[in-house]
Amino acid sequence: MLTRKRFVTAALILVAGSFALFTLNTRVHLPDAILPNGVPGWRHQPLESASPLLPELSKTGDISEASDIDEANEAGEASKTDTSNAVYEPVSPVPLEYYSIPGDGETCSRFSPTYFEDFHALAASYCEPDSPAKLTCFHRPSGFDGKTDSFCHMQGAKLNLQTQKFHLDCELRNLTEQEKMNGILPFSHLPAYWYETGPAYVFALAVNITKGVLPYAGSQEEVKHKREQKSSLISADQPLEKEVELLTTPPKTILLLKREGEGNPWHSIIEIFSTYMTFDILRMPQGIPGQTAPIFRHPIDSDDTQIVILDDRPDGPYFNLWTLFARRKPMRFHELLADQSIANSLSNVNLVVPLAGSSNPFWKEDDQAEQCTNSPLLDVFSQRVLDFYGIKTAPFRSKDKPIVVTFVKRRDSRRIKNQDALFTELGRRNSHIRIQMVDFAAVPFPEQLRIAQETDILVAAHGAGLTHAMFMRQNAGAVVEIQPRGLDHHGFKNVIGMRGLGYFRVHAKIIPLQEEESGESENATQITKRTGEIEASDASGRADGGESYEIAGVLASTKGLQKREEWHLKDLEIEDSIFFEAVEAAIKFMYNQGPWSFDVTD
Repeated sequence: MLTRKRFVTAALILVAGSFALFTLNTRVHLPDAILPNGVPGWRHQPLESASPLLPELSKTGDISEASDIDEANEAGEASKTDTSNAVYEPVSPVPLEYYSIPGDGETCSRFSPTYFEDFHALAASYCEPDSPAKLTCFHRPSGFDGKTDSFCHMQGAKLNLQTQKFHLDCELRNLTEQEKMNGILPFSHLPAYWYETGPAYVFALAVNITKGVLPYAGSQEEVKHKREQKSSLISADQPLEKEVELLTTPPKTILLLKREGEGNPWHSIIEIFSTYMTFDILRMPQGIPGQTAPIFRHPIDSDDTQIVILDDRPDGPYFNLWTLFARRKPMRFHELLADQSIANSLSNVNLVVPLAGSSNPFWKEDDQAEQCTNSPLLDVFSQRVLDFYGIKTAPFRSKDKPIVVTFVKRRDSRRIKNQDALFTELGRRNSHIRIQMVDFAAVPFPEQLRIAQETDILVAAHGAGLTHAMFMRQNAGAVVEIQPRGLDHHGFKNVIGMRGLGYFRVHAKIIPLQEEESGESENATQITKRTGEIEASDASGRADGGESYEIAGVLASTKGLQKREEWHLKDLEIEDSIFFEAVEAAIKFMYNQGPWSFDVTD
């Protein structure tokens, strides 16, 4: 007799068999889990390597509540045999958010989850097997410039006040020749990037890797006295629960962060983007050789993760975004070092040294990038940022609403001469538009995102203001970039193209700084003081050559930074006819997009 249970089983087998035949010689797309927050996503991998993962199920509650990787592995093994009254999550190599079909071919591989898989495939343990602590680093050769990007994860670290660093009891091993041939970097060659960022600098500043016992850090009596002394200083109106949490429940994972900036939207957003991708790679199973469970589970592990900031920069307007995967309040490194009770509570923590901002594939403007028309990585990141601030997708507009043209006003340099007169005339010449001139630097970031969502055409001089194109509605807008004459930069063009937006570029004459409408103009010295007068000359953002710094007993090279090119600190002048031709080309591009249906002669 065919019972209901047998019928369901047979039906599932039939569906699975049909699916396997359909996807032969293609890629299998497997959701890794229905996350507690219900966020959908995707993953892909070759069929032959996907098959073993199909029956591998993790039990909700067991895995997500596991206190460490070993417990997660045990829970995973148990879930294969205990199937009664359980809710299961399929395990997949790429986080759920990316469950979609990537672009075909190698051209766009680094803008799709293949980028994650490349790092995952080049993971290596750096400690000798008998070392109490673990160090795993992930690598990815960029392919076109002969360089390799890296990030690292550590287990069993302890903060030590004597050395003013985290201590990792690890005897570094020598990589095999095969590992080196495969693209795994020796620890001494971990990359450094501009503005003193990247793994090489982070290890130099905050991690001491040695085999053996830590230096003396204080007696138990001293630690107890320090804790009592600190508790007595907490007043009634201070967040007592945060203080107690820090002293009694130290974070499970700490991300060591050294930023290249805090105010420039492009630099800041791209750095955050790289950190998000670091966590996404750590969420993939089998990240540590020999272990099947993911190193990091979101959102469960996010609640026990904290960012420790190594630089002395101000927070900046994008600071809250760092907490998406690290939900504890960020702390400065000097705050940890100033409290011995905290130091002694951090005796067995995981450390993450993330991908540097300038390792991000969107920094690279090679010919391959220019031919990409989609990027799941960018799509997921853009949506994450909008969701973080609760920015809803702009509603559909009726066809009687005007096309919204947003001009990014700059305060200091690369201002457009006579810009007010140009846009006044643009409005007179085009009846189907509404113009808004926005100084994004004067607007809170959530409001910037809302403006970007409601913008149909973004017009800006070359610079970080074009970062907002990331957050415009996908496949529903256009961007006009005004570049200084002589510059041929394609970075923003690539981002804009992968968001499905129209792109229109024009060049303008470089002129001396003009006076503000209110009167006095700023001199170059004042502007340089705020914006910074140095930047790396290598567009990849890497530090290659130059001075050497001691990093945990090994050497890493840095690169001298060069002064900004002249156009950074100048204004721009564009001929009226060229300005109107470029912006009106974008306007006509929108004439038959979305709800509008206008003749191009209108």
